[in-house]
Amino acid sequence: MTYHIVEVNNMVKGKVEKFYNVLGYKEKEDIRIFQRYFPNNYNLNELTNDIVEDFLSHNPIANEGLLLGIEIGKHVAHQRRPQLLNAKYSAEISRFAQQQIGNLMQEQ
Repeated sequence: MTYHIVEVNNMVKGKVEKFYNVLGYKEKEDIRIFQRYFPNNYNLNELTNDIVEDFLSHNPIANEGLLLGIEIGKHVAHQRRPQLLNAKYSAEISRFAQQQIGNLMQEQ
């Protein structure tokens, strides 16, 4: 689990660095600012208005573009990959449902 988090963090950091680099900004400084506002494994779900406003104040155009891109990416990923139940969880739900309905037909 920890390896996966590190792998995702490195991927996110790499994407953010490329984003700033493409726009011609000094990505090292911008990455430092990004990590200051999003230190917890890049958990962007904990954004508050104050955090967003402070983050945007450092580089309004680029940082707003970055946040919009991240939000669009989350929506695209959610639409493209609906969450699938893993086999163990699916089997547990099936057993629970069978216990609840007993000998009744599923339609009943």
